[in-house]
Amino acid sequence: MNFEVEEFFRIERESVTLAIVIVESSYIKGLIFEVDLVEMLKSIGAKVIHKGRSGNGGIDIICEIAMTRFIIQCKNWVRLNIGRPVVDELLGVLTRTKQPKGTISIIVGPSMDSFTPGAIDAALEIAEPPEPSELLDPLEQLPTYPIIVTDVDRLPKYLINAVLDRLHNEPYTFSLLP
Repeated sequence: MNFEVEEFFRIERESVTLAIVIVESSYIKGLIFEVDLVEMLKSIGAKVIHKGRSGNGGIDIICEIAMTRFIIQCKNWVRLNIGRPVVDELLGVLTRTKQPKGTISIIVGPSMDSFTPGAIDAALEIAEPPEPSELLDPLEQLPTYPIIVTDVDRLPKYLINAVLDRLHNEPYTFSLLP
């Protein structure tokens, strides 16, 4: 495990006292964030695979609820905002790893304030179907991989909406929830 160690020395008369304070690194905080999400997903009955750690190929969590597959990228960023490049990167990961059509991807941050307007706009742009074409089946005109950007508190609402769409044989498209 990666910890940051802060050392404090105090000299009192002739004795030396050493205190070591262990501070969670950003890696550990991110891992705790992921594990908390995994536990929340399991508590609502999802089948969950936690792939977090470095070298995960850009996928932290894979889960399935009612035959709907979700790929989740966790970003417990406090000092940095989650911007458009994170959304673009996740879209690339989904394409590169050849996720099944209908897979819904989610970027989860600690709050909606963590996301830049560019990140939200990118997710909404991906959700917009292209101009209708008479040459293509209507289902083929929807985005292959919708991407949801949300905070932990809104995550269950998005999961429910996506599963309900699937149960009604309607493809999911992302829109911001209140």
